[in-house]
Amino acid sequence: MAERPIIFSAPMVRAILAGRKTQTRRVLKPQPPTAPDWHVADRDEDQVLWMGDRGTHVQARIRFAIGDLLWVRESWRTELRNDDITPRDLRHGVPVYYEAGGGGEETIPECAGRLRPSIHMPRWASRITLKVTGVKVERLQDISEEDAEAEGADPFTGALQSYRTSFYNIWERIQDRKSTRLNSSH
Repeated sequence: MAERPIIFSAPMVRAILAGRKTQTRRVLKPQPPTAPDWHVADRDEDQVLWMGDRGTHVQARIRFAIGDLLWVRESWRTELRNDDITPRDLRHGVPVYYEAGGGGEETIPECAGRLRPSIHMPRWASRITLKVTGVKVERLQDISEEDAEAEGADPFTGALQSYRTSFYNIWERIQDRKSTRLNSSH
């Protein structure tokens, strides 16, 4: 059993707190080829092997295992007076205000400082710890309607749509933000 950080957006944290999000998906790296002649040839606790018809293969490590504890990193703030202190130097127990709300205060108080990105949240400031109860390798487009609902997708926001369509929209927004951050750092 390992303890690892995992990042969630504010809407997904709200879905976790509401009990609507009970599953999460992460990109497996490296990705297998998309050609139809590739298939999963072997899978054990920490890796998956894809084989192609010509005997070539791709192997990827699975980062999470059943029993792992995942502590949630989310966007957060401390008090304004702490804005110049780096997250690692903040003393344990300073007040934390969560962008997703639900931390005892539903609105961010005026004394709250700047928004800090989830990647910089220290372990002590995390309020949610999740236990991994299952792990599977699945192509994104194979998600079922039930699994999309368990991902916290809400088909009733905006135009009426399926849980799968709602999940795909969330996934695309998250991946687009990630690629924007990666591209802007070069």
